[in-house]
Amino acid sequence: MRAIVSGYLARKMLKGRESLWKRLVMMACLLKLNLRYLVYHVSEHINDHRYGINTRTSFRGVQRLDHLTILGERAGANPYAPTPFGTIKRIIRSLPADRSQYTFIDFGSGKGRVIQVASRYRFREVVGVEFAKELHWCAERNIKSHRGARHSPVRSVLCDARTFELPAGSCILYFFNSFEGELMKQVVNNIISSYLENPRHIIVAYYHPTVGNVFEAGGYFRHTGTITESRFSSLGHPRRYTVRVFETAEVGASE
Repeated sequence: MRAIVSGYLARKMLKGRESLWKRLVMMACLLKLNLRYLVYHVSEHINDHRYGINTRTSFRGVQRLDHLTILGERAGANPYAPTPFGTIKRIIRSLPADRSQYTFIDFGSGKGRVIQVASRYRFREVVGVEFAKELHWCAERNIKSHRGARHSPVRSVLCDARTFELPAGSCILYFFNSFEGELMKQVVNNIISSYLENPRHIIVAYYHPTVGNVFEAGGYFRHTGTITESRFSSLGHPRRYTVRVFETAEVGASE
């Protein structure tokens, strides 16, 4: 009887140690994950301060749209999540050296982080397109409070992305997984229609693409490159995201 009890207690102790070990491993993983988020958000706070703006969100990096006043429909629109500062700079530096004839447009621009950074480079104009009034108002405040030199005029436009008309000249269009499904298809169809009416060079930089094939489907855009963000910029999400670059044929270029 004593041997049975001793065996039972030994098994309980072993199981308890295994359970404790699993809990410790889980706690270590959570600590590592939260430390990643903490380092990332401290860095974002410092960069916001340098620019004199406020584009941050919650600790998990997103802001839901449920309680915001919007133009158009919520279906297919993703929550606001700002692009890491380092990723924005990496994307812009990969663009053509002479960007002065291009209008830079951020679809789903939120509080305006991307357009603030882009305005420090030489574009014809920098435009943010946002359908949530509160985020648009925040972007306008950030435009006014921005510190440092600007090399491009910048503005935020409050409108449904499906109805936004592209300017006549060459464009660089930026997306950070702003839309999905039918909404994304409608936005892309509007871009293609604009291109067919007025053929010109259009570059699309699509960060963390989920429906990237919509640009290639009609044959008007071709995939010309992929940019991988730095490890530091990826601390705010589970893995390193990529940017897929699509382009139309430049007018006058040989086939």
